Amino acid sequence: MPKAIYASLNLGPLKETGIIIQLADRTNAYPDGVIEDVLVQVNNLVFPADFYILDMGDERSPNPSPILLGRPFLSTARTKIDVSKGTLTMEFDGEIVHFSIFEAMKYPCHSNAVFAASIIDPLVQEVFEINGRDELEVAITKHLDLEAACEMELDINLQRMTPEVELKPLPEHLKYAFLGEKETLPVIISSKLSPTEEDKLLRVLREHKEAIGWTIADIKGISPSVCMHRIRLEEDARPIRQPQRRLNPIMMEVVKKEIAIAPEDQEKTTFTCPFGTFAYRRMPFGLCNAPATFQMCMISIFSEYVERIIEIFMDDFSVYGDSFDDCLDNLTLILKRCIETNLVLNWEKCHFMVEHGIVLGHVVSSRGIEVDKAKIDVISALPYPVTVREVRSFLGHAGFYRRFIKDFSKIGAPLFRLLQKDVSFEFNEECKEAFEKLKKLLTSPPIIQPPD
Repeated sequence: MPKAIYASLNLGPLKETGIIIQLADRTNAYPDGVIEDVLVQVNNLVFPADFYILDMGDERSPNPSPILLGRPFLSTARTKIDVSKGTLTMEFDGEIVHFSIFEAMKYPCHSNAVFAASIIDPLVQEVFEINGRDELEVAITKHLDLEAACEMELDINLQRMTPEVELKPLPEHLKYAFLGEKETLPVIISSKLSPTEEDKLLRVLREHKEAIGWTIADIKGISPSVCMHRIRLEEDARPIRQPQRRLNPIMMEVVKKEIAIAPEDQEKTTFTCPFGTFAYRRMPFGLCNAPATFQMCMISIFSEYVERIIEIFMDDFSVYGDSFDDCLDNLTLILKRCIETNLVLNWEKCHFMVEHGIVLGHVVSSRGIEVDKAKIDVISALPYPVTVREVRSFLGHAGFYRRFIKDFSKIGAPLFRLLQKDVSFEFNEECKEAFEKLKKLLTSPPIIQPPD
């Protein structure tokens, strides 16, 4: 029921409700409350019904929003609809009422719709004499301006379809292919594909190129002006380092209880349990839930494909298959899902039909999981650390690949002791030996393979 009608009927106070109504355009409406057991008369029948009160726009509108009678009301009235005959039957307390839909649609909704005004022509002439311009001329001029604007927008869209991108050097196992004419819309594919396999792959990518983005303009739902926003500063302005703001534990608990989540953002905290689906109305677990929320979003998009044809970690995912044709079919399913959910992939970070690649800092191939040599080469060239901070940095980088090094904790024990409190920094021979041994093991790590 519109809020304006509720106010005019004076039906009493509203009861609070936490219900969220999803409209046909996928937006959410939040009722002000619910009014229960309102008597509704339909012809000779009187029914009790509950109404949710919504703020449905301008209350002064000459055509106020109607009252919507939902499924609970139709159930109470034991409503039967015969689409073929165009009849609607209601029954309550032994009385039956019939309605003819076809007859009701023959008449106008408003009684004044059948009348005509005979003073339009004089008013049009009067307005023309005051303004001195022909309305037809104005309409034609606006139409011509609109055509010019449409042509300009078409030119802009054509430019977006063929963006200029920088082609960086690629390793030997990768190469560039192009989805557009004149070497436009590049993608990165395996260089080991046969001509037939490459044609099949490019055909699939061309059919689903809406899932691939080459510029910011290809991202649906986000204006490029938002991503390219720049704050104008004075020419001699210098950035000032600010201290990190942190909340003390007591204040953190207050924040959790007092900060309300905007109604339009509550659905982002939705979680499911055996009793139904719920959403938080206040900040539930601090301010650092973005990674979990993003992972949950990705899992919900590809839920039926996870651990079957795709593996996901945050914004990185890998599509796989036992053969080229299987992998191509799986890739087609994933690209279709990306288009359906407006998920746009960065073309530079997509490597199609490769037999090995870097996933989360590791080289994954048919051989197993290996260390990324580009990263360990940097570690192998490091000199002896001279501060505790450098020791911590080295152990942090080496610890990333600790699964490849047997007895990592035992070997690095002398270095870990330097990180303890109240221990003077002394990089002795034992520390040097541990440092060199870790570097040697990192440059020749084993390959992790699954059990047979």
